[in-house]
Amino acid sequence: LIVSIVLVVLALMVAVAIYLRKILHRNQELQQLLDRRSEQLEQINEKFSVEHFLMNTLLRHSPDLIYFKDSESRFMRVSDALAQHLGFESADAMAHKSDSDVFDPEESDEYLADERRIMATGKPLIAKDELQLNAEGQEVWVSTSKAPLVTDEGDIVGIFGISRDVTDAKLAKEAAESA
Repeated sequence: LIVSIVLVVLALMVAVAIYLRKILHRNQELQQLLDRRSEQLEQINEKFSVEHFLMNTLLRHSPDLIYFKDSESRFMRVSDALAQHLGFESADAMAHKSDSDVFDPEESDEYLADERRIMATGKPLIAKDELQLNAEGQEVWVSTSKAPLVTDEGDIVGIFGISRDVTDAKLAKEAAESA
């Protein structure tokens, strides 16, 4: 009887040892997976940090009027130059605004029509000359290009645009033509 009990206890001890070995092995596998995922996450965070830095540098320092809009044509992000051009204290103050909040109805309707066409067709608008009033009420000619914001899956989720002040060039051309 004692021999039977000892054999059962030994069998149980072997089974527990095998189970513990499997658990330790699985724990090592999980730790390795966790280490790989942590390294991947760190690389992604580094890449995001660089991309974030580049985007912010562009939006803060470019003299061009740069903007990103959602599918409802509301501003998501804009450059400091655009915010200043339209009389806002900061680029953040323009978040969720639409063209109807900052332009007269005729202009905003035209811009919205262009953006709806871009989102419907996926085709960009390139170098369209537009006359605008800046925050001081001065007429400014801008050359505007807009294109769809397309996800990796191919969905159009908004537009982005860049407008460049071409007033001096436009006035010089008009002066040369009239001379």
